Amino acid sequence: MPIEANDSNTMDTINISKEYVTVFLNPNHNLSKQVRAFAIAEYKFVNIIDVLKDKPTALQYLDITTKCNVAIENLFDKNAVLYQQKVKDISSFSTEDAANMLAEAPELIRTPFVVKGNTLKFFESVADLT
Repeated sequence: MPIEANDSNTMDTINISKEYVTVFLNPNHNLSKQVRAFAIAEYKFVNIIDVLKDKPTALQYLDITTKCNVAIENLFDKNAVLYQQKVKDISSFSTEDAANMLAEAPELIRTPFVVKGNTLKFFESVADLT
């Protein structure tokens, strides 16, 4: 059963658990739609985070990357038009600045990805669903 995040502009917390998956997606991307459908079919409980609507905060992105031992740079979609035009190279930014960029411009986020416990997995193609 999917649980959608609240309807406010930003979320207070993101529930990350070892018991269920949390899917981060951008509904404008076809692969995100497919991952959402797969997760709902595959798991009993799914926490769905729409990065455009639910707008996780910089602190939440930092928390996720710390728990999952993933560099914040990995959350950036380096193929995104906005990244190519404005950012170009994330290595010159502090971790906090990078997290703030993600919170302020969710189009920069590499989606879809799934978090369960301390594991973060990116999906690059439909083949990754199996």
